[in-house]
Amino acid sequence: MEEVVALGEVPDGTVVTVMAGNDENYSAELRNASAVMKNQVARFNDLRFVGRSGRGKSFTLTITVFTSPPQVATYHRAIKVTVDGPREPR
Repeated sequence: MEEVVALGEVPDGTVVTVMAGNDENYSAELRNASAVMKNQVARFNDLRFVGRSGRGKSFTLTITVFTSPPQVATYHRAIKVTVDGPREPR
């Protein structure tokens, strides 16, 4: 289970989304990429890449917290890790 933890005050019920992309695929298709904030934590159940997501490629992860104004965090050069661990490029 993946989580986003708010370090500041974020009201319960606030929607949080996760997006990912890289040079080859500017917006990867993700399943279950939104969650609701409760007690400063948004829990993503079964967050997954759908289809071809670029094995062995790095990507930029964008987390958006829909407060007013919205809060956006980006993490560059993230790598996708599977249940078996990181995979080598083919």
